Amino acid sequence: MDQARKEVHCEALEDLGLTGKGVCVAVLDTGIFPHRDFGDRIIEFKDMVKRREGPYDDNGHGTHVSGIVAGSGEASRKEYGMPVCHGIAPQADIVMLKVLDAKGNGNTRDVLAGMEWIAKNQQEYQIRLLNISVGMLPSAGEREQQELLSAVDDLWDRGIMVVAAAGNNGPKENSVTIPGISRKIVTIGSSDDGKSEPGKRGFKTGYS
Repeated sequence: MDQARKEVHCEALEDLGLTGKGVCVAVLDTGIFPHRDFGDRIIEFKDMVKRREGPYDDNGHGTHVSGIVAGSGEASRKEYGMPVCHGIAPQADIVMLKVLDAKGNGNTRDVLAGMEWIAKNQQEYQIRLLNISVGMLPSAGEREQQELLSAVDDLWDRGIMVVAAAGNNGPKENSVTIPGISRKIVTIGSSDDGKSEPGKRGFKTGYS
């Protein structure tokens, strides 16, 4: 995280007092573990997969992503005696929508239900950003693809900044997954410092 924060110039933002305080970020993923690095900032959790109450993550990816977004780094100092290594916006609030199962897979219905919930509750929770670190599998039908693209475009039009992953299929041409191909939202790719080609390693997430 220290290296990633330097790449996106977080220090300059922190010097201006911008830490995510007062900002709510919604995340569509595998769930979230109530780790001490989140404190009391998990302000809502909805399970679209198993309909369970209370935050949990039976995979780990959603907690990992949420830590990048808003982990405070408290555990690194208090439990491991390391320098504090926190997320990009360590004081932001989190709304987690669990739409993926223990294997990191899911279905379009649950993802759309999560987006519909965000649209209905945007004002109550003051949701300003949505992170979607998943991508639709190529086998999805055209109707499903269009429904998902329309949903992310609608959230953007409502004033929510939507950030999606480019997917794990690169760096081939036409390998960006849906919803990352939307022309309205922000799509993020990644690279591995230890390899010459980006996109060859990483956690496999997706839904069909």
